[in-house]
Amino acid sequence: FFCRTHQLLGCVMLPLCTLLACGAVQTCTVVRTGGKLNFTLPEECTGLELYSHHLGDDDAMTLAEILKSSKTVTLAMGKGSITLKGAEVLAEAAKLSDALTTISFAPGADLPVKQLKGIEAVYELDVSNMELGMLGGVVVSKLIEKNMVLTSLKLRSNDIGVEGGKALAKVLTGGGLVSLDVGNNGIGEEGARAFAEALQANAMLHSLGLSANEIGDNGAAAMGELLKGNTVLTAVDLSWNEIGEKGAEALATTLALSSSLANLDLSDNNLGRGGAKKVGEALKHNTGLAHLSLGTNNIGPEGAIAIAEALMTNKGVATLDMCSNGIDAEGGIAIGKMLEVNSALRSLDLSRQSNLFGQGGICIEGSKAIAAALNVNKMLNAIDIGSNSLDEPAALSIVRMAQRHDKLARLGLASCGIGQNGAQEIARYIESSKVLTKLNLAHNNIDDDGAATLAKALKRNTALVTLDLKLNPITDKDVMTLIEARLRRISRSTSKKDEL
Repeated sequence: FFCRTHQLLGCVMLPLCTLLACGAVQTCTVVRTGGKLNFTLPEECTGLELYSHHLGDDDAMTLAEILKSSKTVTLAMGKGSITLKGAEVLAEAAKLSDALTTISFAPGADLPVKQLKGIEAVYELDVSNMELGMLGGVVVSKLIEKNMVLTSLKLRSNDIGVEGGKALAKVLTGGGLVSLDVGNNGIGEEGARAFAEALQANAMLHSLGLSANEIGDNGAAAMGELLKGNTVLTAVDLSWNEIGEKGAEALATTLALSSSLANLDLSDNNLGRGGAKKVGEALKHNTGLAHLSLGTNNIGPEGAIAIAEALMTNKGVATLDMCSNGIDAEGGIAIGKMLEVNSALRSLDLSRQSNLFGQGGICIEGSKAIAAALNVNKMLNAIDIGSNSLDEPAALSIVRMAQRHDKLARLGLASCGIGQNGAQEIARYIESSKVLTKLNLAHNNIDDDGAATLAKALKRNTALVTLDLKLNPITDKDVMTLIEARLRRISRSTSKKDEL
């Protein structure tokens, strides 16, 4: 073995292989002899580093014995070819160890063992992006098994896979977790089924994040079955999961009956127009859902019309995201008609309906319908219609309605062909608005003169804190510096008012 000391604050570095009296961790790098790892370690060795070794199940078994009987404080190791069998044995040993404080499966990614076990009480933990793999997923699951203090755990982007997902699912039959996010971990359909089964008996978890896990239609169907009987879950994220019309139908059946689910994210799947129609039918009967994300699902005009028709009567949905769905003028007109009678919707994202060539989208006809609706609708406080093949007059018709009633806190008008004339009219809106906090004017034709006009308007504004002017032909760095300075001033002033 080779030893080295890790200096702690206030300690003096001592010679190699000497334990520091003030409690430094002395890490030993284990070597192989005769094909086997040499775990004959001195008593002063309180940390093990095994990154350079490809470990197997036999090594995991030996490590487990060391953790049970030694004073090992830190363990750093690669995942090697350790299978589920070895992972479970090592995880149990880590759970039982009184000395272990950190374990890592990649350099610089130390898992806080005592916090995961609940010995050091924390309510929230984020161990995302730590390269845990299946091995780490199993270890984390075992460590939090009896933790009744931890309420929120983020474990995103760790590649824990199916077995890691199943191990976490088992934990949900007990414990005190209220929020769990295991997005982007490749748990697949089988992992989703495990979560669905475990949550049948769970009365604690309110929020579940399963985004980007390739659960597909069958995994979505399993989650649908879960939600039928679950009255505790209020937020579920199933975005980026390759869910198609079949999965949407299964979820919609449940959605029609659910009274507890308030937030459902189905964005970046492939529901298509058929899936959107199923969701629309469900919304006619649902009374609890408040936030629905359907962005990037290829629902097209037919899907948009189905959702719009449902929201003519639905009184619950307050936030709706339908960006990047290929919605055309017909869909835009239907949404405009819905906004004229809907009194529940507060935020609507219709951005990026045009293609990469700037073609398609709700176009001028759709924007006219939405502008007319804004003259009637007094409840909507956020709308984004950027990148929809609008011209400057169409965009300004939205601005005029927004200025007339001054209800919008957020407005998106990216890629709307706005130039100097439009900038002047928007500047007047900025000067007069008392509620607009975020304005997106990216990718327009606003030049230095237009930017200067906006900067002047900001001098009199007391609400706007975000103004996006990216990808405009603005070359005057001084005017951009002035705009940024005035936005910071408004932001500070707003923060002080909030504090009071």
